[in-house]
Amino acid sequence: MTRIETREHKLQNNALLRSYKEAQEQQSRLKREKMNQLDHSRSTKVPPSLADASEIAEKVAIVKKAQMLLNEEEDDCKRMNSMVLYSKVVTIRDQQLVENKKIKQKHKDEETRLDLISEVQRLKALHAADIRNTKQEAAAREGALTIMRQM
Repeated sequence: MTRIETREHKLQNNALLRSYKEAQEQQSRLKREKMNQLDHSRSTKVPPSLADASEIAEKVAIVKKAQMLLNEEEDDCKRMNSMVLYSKVVTIRDQQLVENKKIKQKHKDEETRLDLISEVQRLKALHAADIRNTKQEAAAREGALTIMRQM
């Protein structure tokens, strides 16, 4: 029993063979995707090692720093930074002005206190001199009376 293949029969066989290969390729592709998904899910469930974690942290830090530097180059960001700097300067200046007023008031209060102390001492000295003069006058009168009695 010999089979004679006709052209149509060969085309049919080739089409069947192609569809079989495509089906196998499809199954293989699906299996590969499933394995990749399983591998990915396994790697996300397993905590990274210490070296991997530090490497990831370094990469994140580098990306953040690069993003910050890029943001710093934008005009809006430059304007905001200058406004923040100006507000800091104004705040410090205001604090210095308040501090200078306090210092001046403190010096003025100290001068007033010293003036009062000086005035009290002057009044005490005047009072002491007045008492001394009164005693001297009384002694001079008594001396004059004694001399008059003796005469």
